[in-house]
Amino acid sequence: SVIREAAAGRTGRLPQQEQESLARLSTRQMEILGLVAMGRTSKEIANILGISNRTVDFHRAHLVSRLGLRHVADWTRFALEAGLLQGSAPRARGR
Repeated sequence: SVIREAAAGRTGRLPQQEQESLARLSTRQMEILGLVAMGRTSKEIANILGISNRTVDFHRAHLVSRLGLRHVADWTRFALEAGLLQGSAPRARGR
């Protein structure tokens, strides 16, 4: 999967420091990073992943702290350069 490839270091055009930061993220954190980068709200992400809004917000705060991504445009640039936006977004559970 794209997430596994990104975690293994095949991250497109990311600088070395950002590649190292990405490699330390969990699969869930990378999923949330990609969904935020696609413009999904915390509520939408919670529905898609089957988790609570509070859990999404926790992961988002952790990503802001770890990666320094403050704006959706920054999340999108990072995710594009990491190759996390290839393919379509997962559908919400129960749809």
